Amino acid sequence: MAWVAEWATGPVGDGVGTVRQAVGGGHGGPVNAVATAVVDGRAVAASSGQDGSVRWWDVADGRLLGAFGTGRFTGLATAVVGGRPVVLTVGDYDPRFVRDPETGACLWHLPVDDAVSVAVCHPGGNPVAVTGHEDGGTRLWDLAGQCALGPVLTGHDHAVHAVAAAVVDGRPLAATSSGMDVDQSWDRDVLVHDLTDGRRLAGLPAATTSAVNALALTAVHGRAVVATGDWRGTLRLHDVRSGAELAPAPAPHHGMFGALAAGEWAGRPVLASGGDDGTVRLTDPTTRTPPAPDLRLPGRTAALALLPGRRLLAAHDRELVLLAHRPGP
Repeated sequence: MAWVAEWATGPVGDGVGTVRQAVGGGHGGPVNAVATAVVDGRAVAASSGQDGSVRWWDVADGRLLGAFGTGRFTGLATAVVGGRPVVLTVGDYDPRFVRDPETGACLWHLPVDDAVSVAVCHPGGNPVAVTGHEDGGTRLWDLAGQCALGPVLTGHDHAVHAVAAAVVDGRPLAATSSGMDVDQSWDRDVLVHDLTDGRRLAGLPAATTSAVNALALTAVHGRAVVATGDWRGTLRLHDVRSGAELAPAPAPHHGMFGALAAGEWAGRPVLASGGDDGTVRLTDPTTRTPPAPDLRLPGRTAALALLPGRRLLAAHDRELVLLAHRPGP
């Protein structure tokens, strides 16, 4: 098996085979985030960068479909609402939230302007956004009805810089962490809430010497598991119900965690992670072993998104690359 680059906006280094298609439209500054969606069977992706832009891509061939201006530190997610793809943007005290992915036209403002992180899940097939805020709260939003859902979820003493949301074993869950604030402070818990009723299911201890800055939710043997990546490159898995850490621990990264995503790989749950050293790694959360070899990108891995067909959209420094794992000698 070998990694190949289906397309890329720039160099991909020696760890990947020849780029099949070089595309234009890359960011003019480091990438902050990527998110993907499938609309009528077509995969699309959004990326945000410190050049102050969000870009909208056709995943199949890397064509740039649209772009619009934002702040320099924009977090984002994607959703399909009423059959229409939208991009959700947060950060820089800008309340514009639901946006047209091609033009950036605002379709809905949040009633607050301090959201700094965002994720989306689909309980019962309905798109729900989960946002982390500077005040330490976590809020839920009905994207179809354009309204808040339930009370504010609390428990953090610092801004919620990392959030993951997913439906696991039929239950919509959100995991949150403060990451590290600008004053290099953080609270030491990763919280997991049931989004159905707002109950806190777990308060998992983060590493006492390093802030958790990346989160993902997955399942192991039908049980909900939260994956955490911290500033020292450590990847940990905890059973949400019992709070127990799963052993053995997956292999760590060298340097700070850059990205963490959950999805499926060849019909099995998988975690994709990236570090400051440019390493991209897949981990089967059940066995804690890699289903594919590591690869090395030429810059810090800033964001990852798993796609069907053993594909992975990766951002490193200011570039994007669509990676595929193909049979080969």
